[in-house]
Amino acid sequence: MSVREELKKIVGNENIVEDTDSLLRYCADESPFKGKMPNYAVKVKSADEIKNILKLANKKKIPVVPSSSKIHFNGASLPTQGGILLDMSEMDKILLIDERNRKIIIEPGVSWKKIDEELEKKKLRMFNPLFPHSGTSALTDLLERVPALIPKFEYADPILTLEAVFPTGDLMRTGSASITMSYKGDNPAVDLVCPYGPGMDFFRLFHGAQGTLGVVTWAAVKLEHRSPLKKLFLFGYEGIEDAISDIQKIQRSMIGQECFILDNTNASLILSQGDISKCEALKRKLPKFLAMLMLRGAKRRPEEKIAYEEKALKEIMKDKDNEISSSFEQESEWLKGNVEKCWPDEKVYWKNMLKGRVLQISYKTTANRIPHLLSKYEQIVSTTNMKNIECGLYIQPIEYGRAYHCEHHLYYEDNGKDISDKILSFNRQAVMGLNSEGAFFSTPYGDVGKIIFDKTGGYREAVRKIKNIFDPAGIMNPGRLSF
Repeated sequence: MSVREELKKIVGNENIVEDTDSLLRYCADESPFKGKMPNYAVKVKSADEIKNILKLANKKKIPVVPSSSKIHFNGASLPTQGGILLDMSEMDKILLIDERNRKIIIEPGVSWKKIDEELEKKKLRMFNPLFPHSGTSALTDLLERVPALIPKFEYADPILTLEAVFPTGDLMRTGSASITMSYKGDNPAVDLVCPYGPGMDFFRLFHGAQGTLGVVTWAAVKLEHRSPLKKLFLFGYEGIEDAISDIQKIQRSMIGQECFILDNTNASLILSQGDISKCEALKRKLPKFLAMLMLRGAKRRPEEKIAYEEKALKEIMKDKDNEISSSFEQESEWLKGNVEKCWPDEKVYWKNMLKGRVLQISYKTTANRIPHLLSKYEQIVSTTNMKNIECGLYIQPIEYGRAYHCEHHLYYEDNGKDISDKILSFNRQAVMGLNSEGAFFSTPYGDVGKIIFDKTGGYREAVRKIKNIFDPAGIMNPGRLSF
C-alpha cells in the first residue's frame, strides 16, 4: 500500500494536502528561513492519528515535521527534507479550565486569541509574552521558552503536565498526569498538577526541542487571577545602563507584575496601536529606552496591595524624575488595558508594520552584560552595510532579574532571494559574534543551531544519544538543532 493510501486510512482523504500551491505555503513563515516542500501535509485532530502517522513514518523512514499553527516567526516548522508536514492547527480545543486550581489544558493548535477570549470570561489569565500574534500557538510559545511579561519565579515555568507522542508512536504523559493516563473529570492525580516524577522528570524533555523528540498533544498550564485593579508606570531613559539599574532595583524588591524594556522603535510600533502613520512622530517624542511596570491588585484586598507596592516603587525612584505616562496619556491607557492580551487581529501585527518582515535574534544574559552585548550587536549591524533596515530591541527580566531575555528585531523588506541571503548571513554573524561575547542562545534557530551545539562538547553528544533513544529512525524534524 502506498504512503498516501495509508495516510488516507488514518486521517481521511479530505485531510491530506498534496497540491503544489497549498504545499508551498508550508515552506515559508514570517522569518527569513526557507524550507523544502513536503510530500504531504496532513491535518490531524487527535493523538491517535499522530501515533499512527509516526508509526507509518518510522516504518517507511519518512521525515515528519510538526506544525502547530499557521503563524511562525522562527523557521522551526519548515521542512528541510520534504516528508510529512503534521498540521495540528485544527487540534485547537481547550480541554479544561479549572478555576479553583487555576490551570488550563490546551491542545497545540489553541491560539493566544482563543485563550484570551475564554479566560477573560472567567477573570483568569495565562502568562502571555509581549503582544503575541493572535494566531500563534500558545503551547508552542511555552515549549519554545518565549518569556512571559511577569518576571516571577512562580511563573517562569508555566507548563505543569503534558501528553506527548514519541517518534516511535509511543504515548507518554508526565508528572501527576501519568498515574491514570486521564485528564477527564475530577481526577485527583491530575488535580494535584505536579510536574515532577514519579522518580525522574521528563516534562522538560520537549522544551526547546523544536519538534525533534516528539509531538506534544496537550499540556496543563498555570493560570492566574485577572485583576481589574491595576496601575501602569512608564519610565524614560537615554542610556540602557540607567534603565537596567532601575529595573534591577524594582525586581529585587519583588514588586509589580508585567515589567520590560523597549527601545523607541519597538515602543512606537506598539504604542501606535497598529497605526503605522503615527509611528515616526511617536518615536521622535519617546526617549531612547522605555521601561514599563504594571502594579496589580490581588484577588483579595487589591487596593492595599497596590498601595504598598506603589509606596515601595516611589522609594526606589525617589531621586528620579523620569515617569512619563502622563505625557503619553492615551497610549498609556491603551497599554494598561491590553498588555495582558495578544495583538488585535484586525490590525497589522506590530512586528510586520515597519517593513513587512522581521528577523528575531534572542538570547539570555545577566544584567551587567547587557550594555556590552548591545554595543556588540550595533557594531555587527554597522559592519554588515545593510540598507533599508531598522532595528528594534526588547529586554525582559526573568525571575526577579536573575537573568534577562534580550531580543533584537531586524525589520526588512522582502525583495527576493538576495535580501533573504543577506539577512541569513547577518543572522549567522550576529549569533556567532554575540555568543563569543557571552550571550547564551537557549533556542538557536536555523543553521546557527549546529554552530551553537558544536561549542557544547559533551552536552552535544549526550543530546544526540537521547535523540537516538527516542527517535532511532531519525524521522522527527531532521536538520534542526544538531540533528
